[in-house]
Amino acid sequence: MAVKNLLPGLADNKVWLLSADKDEYTDRSAYLSFFAALGGPGNKHLRFAGGHILPPDYVEQLRDWF
Repeated sequence: MAVKNLLPGLADNKVWLLSADKDEYTDRSAYLSFFAALGGPGNKHLRFAGGHILPPDYVEQLRDWF
């Protein structure tokens, strides 16, 4: 499924995009473009150093959002 197909379903929601700087499944330009296309003031982008698997402490960084 193309990323552009996901955008209409996310338009009315706050979105946190979690991405890794060295993700082996996508590149930095792809997730930056996706985040820019989301628009919306409530959206946040949290980037991590490393690969596709998020670090164990990522939940702590999201705590206030939940």
